[in-house]
Amino acid sequence: MGLALVMAGGISVAAQDTRTHIRIQTPHGPHYGADQSSQFKVEQTDKQVKTLAIGASGELTLKNIVGDITVKTGGGKDVSVEIIRISRGKTDADAKTGLERVVAEVAVRGERGSVETRYPDDKQPPYAVSVAYNVTAPPGTQVDIDTITGNVRVTGVQGEVNAKAVTGLIELTTCARVSSARTMTGSLTLTDVRNETAMDVSGVSAEIRLTRVKAPKLTTVVITGSITAHEIQADGVSMGATSGNIEFSGSVTAKGHYDFHAQSGNVKLALAGGFELDGQSFSGKVETDPALNLTGTVNAGMVSRLRSFRGTAGDGGATVTARTFSGNVWVGRKLN
Repeated sequence: MGLALVMAGGISVAAQDTRTHIRIQTPHGPHYGADQSSQFKVEQTDKQVKTLAIGASGELTLKNIVGDITVKTGGGKDVSVEIIRISRGKTDADAKTGLERVVAEVAVRGERGSVETRYPDDKQPPYAVSVAYNVTAPPGTQVDIDTITGNVRVTGVQGEVNAKAVTGLIELTTCARVSSARTMTGSLTLTDVRNETAMDVSGVSAEIRLTRVKAPKLTTVVITGSITAHEIQADGVSMGATSGNIEFSGSVTAKGHYDFHAQSGNVKLALAGGFELDGQSFSGKVETDPALNLTGTVNAGMVSRLRSFRGTAGDGGATVTARTFSGNVWVGRKLN
């Protein structure tokens, strides 16, 4: 039931018997000048707007090192990217050197466009540069975002969305095809999003909040932090936390499988529909709302501290597993 952390040229987190993975590759290379030193008080800014003619449903890749990425939808068939580079140094010359050395490369190949920040191989640069992307794209654009330090916000995109950050928040709102959202350190917030295939949301040290998410299969994993998921529609759900709580509300389908596992934390579920429940806690309580009218048995081990409950709500159908090692399990129809 535990989660394992494996370092192998990046970060790989395997959860629930290796059925779920987080993979975030950190870049190899020079010091990026990302530390905004207090000695770098002189600032120079460069702003430019690039137009990428990739069509109404083209593919857009955004790669960044330090800086925020914002994507919203607009009319037309072209993608507009405002690139804001801010360079700080001890002197004007240092700040100017930062703008000369750190660039955002823009490329278009047919219906594929990309914007990628390039830093030189300067070990101890006399500058610190951040680069922000403000993107306006046709609703049908497919967006793939990969950044190191910065916040990512995507709103209204109907094409496939994948977002990955090492440090920073990710906010996806009213997006129609979210395949994955991953961060190492920060927060993940998905609101009014859906996908036609499986959706993967994961973090290492993160707070994950999902609201009105719909997908055939939803997998959510966090190592340190909590998962809060409300009004979820999925035929299958797998949620795991090593150190943190899981709170879930949503409907279950007759043939669906729903797994909730916490190592050190509480599992709290509000479920609509019929299901077979398997609830377990080693050092806590397993409780159900009397309004469920669950028929089943509670077992308290005489030798171990294991508490377990197996029962049926309604006509059964869905399979629900709720387990924690150190914490409580509660299952009902509505969250208190």
